[in-house]
Amino acid sequence: MNEMSNPFQGTGDVCCGDQKGLGEHGLLPLAAAEINFHLLEPLIPAVSARILKASSETLDEVIRSSLQEIIQLLGLDRGGLLKVSEGPGKVVVSHAWYDKGVEVVSSEIDLSLLFPWSYHQLVAQGETVGITSLGFLPANAETDKQSFVEWGVKSSLTIPLLIGQRIHHLIAVNSFKEEWSWPEPFITYLRLVGEIFVSALERRDILRSLEIYQARLDVAAASAHVGLWEFDLVTGKIWATNSAKELFYLVPEDQLTFTTLLEKIHPEDRSSVADAVEQARDLGMEVQVEYRVPGPDGAIRWLISRGRVQQNGASAA
Repeated sequence: MNEMSNPFQGTGDVCCGDQKGLGEHGLLPLAAAEINFHLLEPLIPAVSARILKASSETLDEVIRSSLQEIIQLLGLDRGGLLKVSEGPGKVVVSHAWYDKGVEVVSSEIDLSLLFPWSYHQLVAQGETVGITSLGFLPANAETDKQSFVEWGVKSSLTIPLLIGQRIHHLIAVNSFKEEWSWPEPFITYLRLVGEIFVSALERRDILRSLEIYQARLDVAAASAHVGLWEFDLVTGKIWATNSAKELFYLVPEDQLTFTTLLEKIHPEDRSSVADAVEQARDLGMEVQVEYRVPGPDGAIRWLISRGRVQQNGASAA
C-alpha cells in the first residue's frame, strides 16, 4: 500500500506485520511515549543464562521471575507468555507477572474469544500486533477494544513465537497507566526473550517425553526379563534401559561406554563380543553373541545380545 492510499498515515497506532514503522493501519500517534528499549538489551544475556541453568522443576518460576524483572524495569504493568493450542483456536496464559492492583487473568480463559481480531492477526497471519491507543483500532476489532477497555489496558504489544512452522506461544506486555509506542528494536529484543522462554519449554517437553518413553521401555523390558541398549559407534557411548544396566550389575545412575561394558564381561568372552560388534558394523548384518557377566559375589550370569547397525545420518549406532 502506498502512502497516498493509507487514510491513517501519520495518525494511526496499530502496528502489524514487519513493524518497520507503518503496518497496514498506519503510524503511531506522535503523542505516545516511546518505550525505552535500551533497558531491555543488557538483560537478555542474564535472562538466557538463568534459563539455561534452570531445571525442569524450576523453569516455570525462572520464567515468571524474568518476566517480573523485565516488566518492572520497563515501567509496564502486566506481561506474560500465552500458549496457543494446536488445531481449533485457543489461547491461554501459561506464565505471567502482574503489577500490584492489576487483575490476574485466569489460565482457564480462552483469550482468542475476547480478542478475535488480534488472534487472527497473530496466529492466522503471523503478524505482531502493537497497539498504542485503543481509539485507532479498526472497526472490525470492536470486541478486542471492549475487552481492553474492561481490563483497563491503554497500550499493548503482542508478538507471535514460532516453533517450526507453528505459532506455539505469544509474548505480550500491557500498560494500564499510559500509552506507549513500540519501536522496532524493542520488538526485536522482546521477541528474542520470548524465543528463549519457548525454546526452554519445548526442550523440557522433549526431555519429559523421553523420560516417559524410557519408563515404558523399562516396564516392558522388565516384564520380558530383557534389557535394551544402543551403542553409538562414533562416540563410543551406550544408552541403556535400567533393566539392561541391572543385567550388568549396574545402577540406573551409572554411565556406560563400550569400554566399561566390556569390563563387566568375563575376560574370556570380551573378544567375541568386540568381534560381533565389528562384524555388525562392517557387514551391516544382524549378529548374536553369548557371553558371561560375573557378579559381585562371583556368580556367573549368562547373557545373549542381538543387534544390528542402524544408520543415523552420517553416523551409525
